[in-house]
Amino acid sequence: EQHWPLLLEGSLRATLIPVLKAGLGDNWSQVRMAASVLNRVMWTTLQNIQAPTENLQGLYPALIPRMCLNRFYLAQGVKLYSHQTWKQLFPESGVPIVAQTIGPIVRYYVQMCDADNHVVREAACQAVAELAVKIGMDE
Repeated sequence: EQHWPLLLEGSLRATLIPVLKAGLGDNWSQVRMAASVLNRVMWTTLQNIQAPTENLQGLYPALIPRMCLNRFYLAQGVKLYSHQTWKQLFPESGVPIVAQTIGPIVRYYVQMCDADNHVVREAACQAVAELAVKIGMDE
């Protein structure tokens, strides 16, 4: 437990975020799944140690777009696990988090619509469609 502060601002965080960004966007579903597990553990740990909101918000641009896209990934394990993670981590605050992170989310989705991997392109198109359908629905 004395090492948890390293997740807030230390070298562990500086190493972990690029690893998660790469893993959550990897072409191999096994790598995406492993990164999804690590991602959930990290977010859950940060919530359990009651990390300041500003600290969590610093992670949004890097991780939220990838977390959202993986809810549409073809591999069922990744897709289901990503849905469960979202509901577990953000049971009431999902829409405001997406609204707050909309710029990075849209940029990531557009980038992934042009990915080499057809599975990633398909997931990105479905994610864009979800945004188009749900935008403004919480008003």
